[in-house]
Amino acid sequence: MIGFARPSRLSVSRRVFLGIVSATLLNVACAEKDELETVRQAQAIGHFEQSVEPLRRLLEQDPESTELHYRYGLALARMGRPTLAIWSLHRAQEDPRWVEDASLVLAQAAVMTQDWRTAVKSASRVLDEEPEHVTALFLRAMAYVGDKKHPELALDDLDLAIAIDPDNVSLRPQRVMALILADRIDEAAEEIDVLDALFEDSNARGQDLAGTICTMRAVLYKEWGEFAAAEQHFEKCLERNPLDSTVISESVAFFSSTGDFRRGNEILRQVIAERPTWVVYRSRLASRLRFLKAFDEAEAVLREALELDSPGLAGAIWTQLAIHYAELDDAVAAAAAYGNAVELAPEVSEAGWLTYADMLIAADRVDEALKVAEKLSDKRYRNLVAARSSLQRGEPAEALEYFDATLLLWPNNSGARYFAARAAEQVGDFDRAVSEYRQSMRSDSAAGDTGVRLAKLLIALGDAEGARVAIYHHSEAQPGDRVGRLLRLELAITDPKPSSRAELAALSQTTLWPSAIARNLDTIARLRGADRALEQYDALVSSIGREPDLTDPAGAPVLHSLVRFWSEAGETEKVGQAVASALKAHPDEAAFHSIAGLGKELAAAEPSAGLEAYERAIALDPGEPHALQGLARIAQRAGDSGAAIRYLDRAAESEPWSSAIVIRAAEVLEERGGDPEAVERRWQSVFREFPWEFAPLEALAGIALARSDTEAAMDLATRAVRLRGGRPALELLATVRDARGEFAEAAAIRDGLGPTGSSDPE
Repeated sequence: MIGFARPSRLSVSRRVFLGIVSATLLNVACAEKDELETVRQAQAIGHFEQSVEPLRRLLEQDPESTELHYRYGLALARMGRPTLAIWSLHRAQEDPRWVEDASLVLAQAAVMTQDWRTAVKSASRVLDEEPEHVTALFLRAMAYVGDKKHPELALDDLDLAIAIDPDNVSLRPQRVMALILADRIDEAAEEIDVLDALFEDSNARGQDLAGTICTMRAVLYKEWGEFAAAEQHFEKCLERNPLDSTVISESVAFFSSTGDFRRGNEILRQVIAERPTWVVYRSRLASRLRFLKAFDEAEAVLREALELDSPGLAGAIWTQLAIHYAELDDAVAAAAAYGNAVELAPEVSEAGWLTYADMLIAADRVDEALKVAEKLSDKRYRNLVAARSSLQRGEPAEALEYFDATLLLWPNNSGARYFAARAAEQVGDFDRAVSEYRQSMRSDSAAGDTGVRLAKLLIALGDAEGARVAIYHHSEAQPGDRVGRLLRLELAITDPKPSSRAELAALSQTTLWPSAIARNLDTIARLRGADRALEQYDALVSSIGREPDLTDPAGAPVLHSLVRFWSEAGETEKVGQAVASALKAHPDEAAFHSIAGLGKELAAAEPSAGLEAYERAIALDPGEPHALQGLARIAQRAGDSGAAIRYLDRAAESEPWSSAIVIRAAEVLEERGGDPEAVERRWQSVFREFPWEFAPLEALAGIALARSDTEAAMDLATRAVRLRGGRPALELLATVRDARGEFAEAAAIRDGLGPTGSSDPE
């Protein structure tokens, strides 16, 4: 949830319903004291699980006690549930008496959950007061190593810690990892040799580090490029230390880097089988399965843990399920799952309630979200919920008033800035939208799709250079974001500067290169025709010095575009040869079957031409977007507009960033002559997501004119002109001027356009 706490921050566990018996109330104070002393003793001897239930009861009676929060967070962290520990540890940090202990445990929990920023921040709080605190130095170094961005800072911390405590062998493995990250491989090898010699003695200190030391050698083999030796060594480490966290993490990372995701998942499954309550590895496996699009399997991995009888586990799993559904954009299921987590929590933090409210809003349960907001004591949070609720209800002007109040108190909230930009887009205040998006990126450039939306808005406003800057910062902060990298490539293609030519040459080595070419060619074909698009293709290939491999699945997007252009040019033989070569190379590639269907559809007069190929593509990949769009065209030609819309909606789920698909679905609904309110709702949905596109502005202006609302129509037409809608936007504006009785102004606009078919005015 942008601007809201992540679901994983919520302290969630099974609620203990206390029976209220008047006789026991007389002895509550003594009972609390005795129970707290029992908790202290249990934790002193390492019996953390036994302390959890008493701590839950005590926290219900005294939710402000920082010692109880510290001990509760400590217990959860030691039990392998660091995500649940984080909120209580943050509460404990507020008390100077517990800040050091809580910060150390919080840093450990953050390292376990790979929240490197929190780990560095928490360890630094201790080091600010005690610069030579060895444990804090070690934890901060672990975070630097985990983040992989600051190996030299990690080495600084580790070298100081080793100088203070030279006999502490647990510091050495992290130093090896830091040396490898710093590309000081020879020094790392020497350090491993020293550690190997040390651990040859079974009586040596730190035998619990044996798994880590084993992993270091395997990582070194990988760095040397000896992958077979690395794989053998990782397998040996897993056999000897199957539950060692370092062995697990590094082994999974290694096999993933070699493309063997199956083996990485096997390792995590084995861990879960041995330790079914270890939520961290269960959630990690679910995340990997989502990446592989095995969504049902990912859900099953999480849900099977609900069958375990383990205190607190159910709440943690419901939280992970909420994250799972949110990743799948299933807002309704995410809100329901998170609601279950809230039900099971002994206490819900402000951040937890805020996250729940945000999920309810996304699920269109606005009234419930506003009731949840009543539980929030922080005015900033209440304003934020009110703002998001107004925006969800389609009241962007009201939402902006709430955002104004929120941002006065919370100016660096990236999420509030983002949604304020979304509201500003919807009221047509594009200058403010640009400003809010930029402020959001300054606060957190790695948050969501802010940079992509800013770049697309700037493109529509005619500021291509500003768009390039925005998408550059976005893609640097989120290098794994496909949409951002693709847009960066598209902008590089259209930039004549020499610096962009060099960047384009480098980016053309990526697998997204054919997709970027296809997007560029499709735009040119739409504006200038297929012949000009084919000329542009030849020019791009000449400029880069190589042609995309049209028989490789990565080249499918550009082959799809070329088949359309060749078909329009009558080059059917070229279409057949290209499609046959692609299918011969990859007979089970869904995208190629979809392209085969397109070729047949364009070559034949039959309404159902291409059907068999499209159905074959869907059988191979149920979400293949071009095949679904092909089936939609066939369904519409057969008079089944309902089926066409369903196919298009499925295609939109596969490519949620594609405005063309949702625009076409709205057009089909409108062409069918369906319920006017349903048509308007559909167009409003497209407009909210893609406010810079001409099609929804034109459609909504037409709806406004039909109800004689010329003010609304004028506003929409004016926006279309400012967003560089070209000739169609000016024609729309002239039509609205006519409807308002402003005939002279309308005539002036049409006179400026020139005859139909002439170039768009600048």
